[in-house]
Amino acid sequence: MTTIILVVDEGNFHDQHLAWDKALPLARPVREQVFVAEQKVPLELEWDEWDERSDHAVARDSKGQAIGTARLLPTAGSAGWRYSANGAGAG
Repeated sequence: MTTIILVVDEGNFHDQHLAWDKALPLARPVREQVFVAEQKVPLELEWDEWDERSDHAVARDSKGQAIGTARLLPTAGSAGWRYSANGAGAG
C-alpha cells in the first residue's frame, strides 16, 4: 500500500486513503472546482482511465467536507500527482 501524506498549514482536517469507487463522490466536487472551473481544464480531460488504477487520498475538514484530493499514478519508477485543495490550507 502506498502512503499518501497531505500537509496542512492550519486548521483541523483528516485524510483517508480510498479506492476510487469510495473517493469519487468526495473528490469530484473538489477536482471540478479546482481543475475545471479555476484552471479551465476541459471536463472530458479531467476524468480519465488513470483514476480507477490510481491510489487516492481525500482530505476532509472537521465537518466532513472534502477540502483536498490527491492521486498517485501507478507509473513505472515515478509518481504522478494531481492535487487540489480549494483554498483550504491543505497542500
